[in-house]
Amino acid sequence: MLPLIALQLTIAGLIFSALIIAVELGFRRGAARRAQGEKDDHLSTIQGALLGLLALLLGFSFAGASSRFIERQDILVREANAVASAYARADALPEAPRAEVRAVLRAYTEDRMALFRDVSNRSEPEIISRLDRHHEAAWRIAVAESRQDRALLALLLPALDQISDLLNLREAASRRHLPFAVLALLLGSAAVSMFAVGHGQGLSGHRSRTSVVALAVLVAACLWITVDLDHPRLGLIRISPAPLESLLESMNADQPATPAPVS
Repeated sequence: MLPLIALQLTIAGLIFSALIIAVELGFRRGAARRAQGEKDDHLSTIQGALLGLLALLLGFSFAGASSRFIERQDILVREANAVASAYARADALPEAPRAEVRAVLRAYTEDRMALFRDVSNRSEPEIISRLDRHHEAAWRIAVAESRQDRALLALLLPALDQISDLLNLREAASRRHLPFAVLALLLGSAAVSMFAVGHGQGLSGHRSRTSVVALAVLVAACLWITVDLDHPRLGLIRISPAPLESLLESMNADQPATPAPVS
């Protein structure tokens, strides 16, 4: 966890440092032009336009990252609900296949937790393969039993099918991030805007370090949180595994699994 925190703090520090450097370069450029007798007749208009554009870009990017974060959390809750439903509906099976299906679903949940903890993604293909095998095993048992009891077709198979659908949905959602071009545009707009702020102070001859630092901190924090939200497996703001943990505890206690409430 410590290397992760250090990495995130380093990223935040680099963004803040880049903005401060942009302000300083702008101030020196403005001071040089002021020494040559130039004035800031239209600079305030340009500054306002640049800061307005930056606010617009930050707002849309933050909203997109936030919605993707909420979507990923919702998929996790729905996946836990689907596994819990299948686990509970397995009670309709005869004793031997019921025990097999529940054991497979328990193994599925354990591997799903392992996938959640695999921050580096090095083991993801192997874990995904195991999850697919668990699902196929439970599906084969349910189909075999459904041939003798057709009512199981409408009871157990839909829940198992939903598990597979949600796993695929989770994989797709985990690959949706802020495009690199948009991120580069955000950083570039922030640097240019801060350069313009410093340039205006240099032309006017009045420098307010407190306000500039405060602005740089806020912009850097917004940029960092936007990136952090968009990578919930790597960032400090992470999706809660509570639904899967609660489900696994219920399974291990051999109690009927109760779907996790959607918040």
